[in-house]
Amino acid sequence: MPEAAASMDSLYKSTTTRREEANDMTGMKDLDRTTFLRLLTTQLQNQDPMNPMNNEEFVAQLATFAQLEQLMSMKDSMDAVVQGMASVNNVAMADLMGKDVVAVGSAVHYSGSGDKDIHYNASVPLEGAICNIYNENGKMIRTLEVGDVPAGEGSVVWNGRDTTGKRVDEGDYAFKFVARDASGEFLQVDGLVVGQVTEMDYSSGSPRPAVDGIPILLNDIIRMLVHKEEEE
Repeated sequence: MPEAAASMDSLYKSTTTRREEANDMTGMKDLDRTTFLRLLTTQLQNQDPMNPMNNEEFVAQLATFAQLEQLMSMKDSMDAVVQGMASVNNVAMADLMGKDVVAVGSAVHYSGSGDKDIHYNASVPLEGAICNIYNENGKMIRTLEVGDVPAGEGSVVWNGRDTTGKRVDEGDYAFKFVARDASGEFLQVDGLVVGQVTEMDYSSGSPRPAVDGIPILLNDIIRMLVHKEEEE
């Protein structure tokens, strides 16, 4: 994972952890300062006049109240920190919009016309590799011959047609590469999603980018691509 994507992911995880710690703090959802004072007052009003609360018990309960006050203040401060970090995290994620990235993935969006490159990353040289393409119902609609390829990243061109030669409709299509190594053993070949970040979804609470309409995870991003004009 590139350093930028890793730091963004770490920032989000850190923010989420702090939010959970603040919410779990000493059961304060069930007992706040007002409830505590009400209980203490009721206890004093209903104590036995012949056997009143001794000083040690009273001081102990006041100490408990002081600790509760400190914890409530700490929670308020933590909530403010969490909200601030979440805002910073969302801004950082927004910086990915419009960037070209390479990420681990096994789906592509086909526009309904022209050709589409389908990318892979081979850890070792492959023999007789093929690429199976599936529609949204999970039905295999096409098999592409990839052949023998060296280790590393590569791609195969899909002309957008199924096994009958009919051009498929616009939509998202899954793909899977199948290959053997030099010893004849079947290998799992990672698919890649290559393209521009076109969307950032915050609905689940965790920022999730989409590359050309295909949702990916932040930690699946391998690297960001920089164009020559951006370097200049």
